[in-house]
Amino acid sequence: MARVVQVTTLELAQKVKAVGRYSVGGVQGGGLTVRVREKARGELSRTWEVDTRKGGSRKAWALGAYAGRIGEAGLMLKDARVKAQAILTAWNDEGRDIVQEEKDAQTAEREKAEEVPETMTAVFPQWIAFRKGQGARKYVRDFDAMQARFDEYVKPLIGEKKPREVTAADVAAILAPLTASAPSVLEKVQGFLRQFFRWCMMEENGYRGMLQGNPATSENLKDRLPPRSTWAKKGHYAMCPLKDLPRFVKYLTEGGRLDTVGAMACLFTILTASRFSNIGQSAAERNQNYAVWEDIDLTGKVWQIPAEKMKVPDNGAHAVPLSTQAVAILERVQKLGLTGDKAVFLNSRGSVVSDGAFAALIRKVSALDIAAGGTGFLDPENGNKVMTMHGTARAGFRTWGSDELKNSELMETALHHKREELGRSYLRSDMFKARAQIMQEWGDFLFGLCAPDWAAVKP
Repeated sequence: MARVVQVTTLELAQKVKAVGRYSVGGVQGGGLTVRVREKARGELSRTWEVDTRKGGSRKAWALGAYAGRIGEAGLMLKDARVKAQAILTAWNDEGRDIVQEEKDAQTAEREKAEEVPETMTAVFPQWIAFRKGQGARKYVRDFDAMQARFDEYVKPLIGEKKPREVTAADVAAILAPLTASAPSVLEKVQGFLRQFFRWCMMEENGYRGMLQGNPATSENLKDRLPPRSTWAKKGHYAMCPLKDLPRFVKYLTEGGRLDTVGAMACLFTILTASRFSNIGQSAAERNQNYAVWEDIDLTGKVWQIPAEKMKVPDNGAHAVPLSTQAVAILERVQKLGLTGDKAVFLNSRGSVVSDGAFAALIRKVSALDIAAGGTGFLDPENGNKVMTMHGTARAGFRTWGSDELKNSELMETALHHKREELGRSYLRSDMFKARAQIMQEWGDFLFGLCAPDWAAVKP
């Protein structure tokens, strides 16, 4: 077969203005062309065709309408090449006609549709059941939230459509309003829809053809959603009010809760004003930046976190002064055996403590406080949302420092934030000694309501 020079989208757009057959190149094992025909009223129709020769006979497939620009119905050049290559590879390497296979599957699915509902509303719970069946225990708490968001945002628009009928434009219609009101919800909805459609496209499920692609990927949505620069800003993480924080800490040291790794990791996070990623392991991301013993010097009362483990590595390594309370937590972890040779905080299954443990603990303690006649640990400046560990450990520490008139430079350094450019060239100190004093005062404030022997390991 003669070599065909690849043409660009612009070059092709100029060629297809006249009747004819135009080769575009860019595929292996066959040819890809645009066929232009004149219809009855003098209008032109443009369709994609792919063909190959095997054993002396020619095999051809129609790929659908040609689209010359974004938004026009049909396949653009890039997508046509991808689709054509998939067809040619399957035919030449495996002898499979995946176009016919998909037609047969669709026929079978149509026949089956009368017996089994295959709408988005009917199929989505099947995917939820599949995920639960995988035994992903860390994600169980999210399934109800996924279903609730599906019912609120997805079902009203495309609930009666079948997965194979949903387009990227449909998904964009769901997500676009959220760019102005709740971008964090947008990311969650897009995330589970992307996973759902990937499952639908699995051969054994057959709810959506592989050649249709996934309509919820960022690649397919990037030209259909407003630019990110126009999206609403995300809200702040909910913080435990400072007046309630010593009471929250007291709860964690009572009722046997301090014998759990979740409570000790939680207290250590607040005491060191740390990000969770430097303490435990996110169930979703499985990060490797969690606390390890080799970075901790109990004698010197310092936690040396390498730069590559920090959120902003360019800010350098982070030396965290350990208060007497933080050291007591670490010693208690060792005495109780809730640790490992490497990771500092391990759960009962031997895995690094997860963010789910923190969230569950906070909800439980807040409920206990309300049952005891308290207000719970809610953030009144954030819609009375339940406090979060990130908001409390980071924003709580910074707010306390401001209230106590602590040096702003010291507080920002303690949070591993980049200091002001002016004068940085001449300021080489990390102010460790001064920060150690601040961290001790912070620890004394947090544990102000606790019993003197709160850290003792009792039989």
